[in-house]
Amino acid sequence: MKIVWRSGASTVRGVYEDLLERRKIAYTTVMTMMNILEQKGYLKKTQKDRAYVYQATRPQKQVIRGMVREFVDRVFNGSAEPLLLHLVEDRRLSESDLDEIRPGGLGGAVAIQPVHGGDKPIGWGKQGIGEIAWHRL
Repeated sequence: MKIVWRSGASTVRGVYEDLLERRKIAYTTVMTMMNILEQKGYLKKTQKDRAYVYQATRPQKQVIRGMVREFVDRVFNGSAEPLLLHLVEDRRLSESDLDEIRPGGLGGAVAIQPVHGGDKPIGWGKQGIGEIAWHRL
């Protein structure tokens, strides 16, 4: 999908060649995946000469938003807080990522702040409306 979004439209061959630059993959695998994405409504295809040209049916941001929502629903029972805490504890969110979240953070209801022990963070505190929870790294 990323390749199709980036290029605007692509053939199976175009996606295959782009992926092949990064890793070994079979042409038939790419073709199968693009057919599945078309069946699920993420791609539409039109015939041009002897090849099908695929285009995304939805904007990237809309698809990612839906995928994240579905993931949070299935894995975290609809609550994004455990996901955010996992990302912080796993150090997948940098201090600058957290700075982006903090100002007015998440509608102003939640702020994630480092809990310092000397000169390095020892955990992260979640301050929400009327509650404080501390999590060890």
